[in-house]
Amino acid sequence: MKYLIAITLPKSLSQKLASVQQLYKSERWNIALPPHITLVPPAKLMSSEGDLKKILTEVAKKFQPLEIKIVGVGRFRNHGNTIFAKVEKSQELSVLQESLSRRLASCLAIENSRKRFHPHITLSNQLKPGEAREKLRDIRKLVSKQSFSCQEISLLQRDDDERRYKKIADFALGEK
Repeated sequence: MKYLIAITLPKSLSQKLASVQQLYKSERWNIALPPHITLVPPAKLMSSEGDLKKILTEVAKKFQPLEIKIVGVGRFRNHGNTIFAKVEKSQELSVLQESLSRRLASCLAIENSRKRFHPHITLSNQLKPGEAREKLRDIRKLVSKQSFSCQEISLLQRDDDERRYKKIADFALGEK
């Protein structure tokens, strides 16, 4: 079983970007999640789910809601030729991600925990280089700059025999 911590998108934006994913997905890419911003990548649980939820509650309370800005479209060439919506790496978002990674290190086996945080929303993946260049041009026309208020972080889970993640809990940002 694997767990992932992410920012899920408002419904209208999620639907729009999910349609872009479906329109421009490669035949090799299994879309296992709705559009999201990964804060902590998929990892195996090393303690109890209760401990994980307790830490997520504690961390989330320390952060106020965030303004998330989509600022364009980009491409990772060394990572399956991934096309993504660029998310502005604000100080608040970076500190939230670092705090989650640090606090969750005791209960999640986070691989590549030293990997630099590059906030993004994957739009297409597992592309051949020529295919990626062509799709990048088209996707840039469809994804506009926009922002939304992030009020919570989400915990998603995938059983080992499942292909898709499901959201199992949300954690409100800020003291309530």
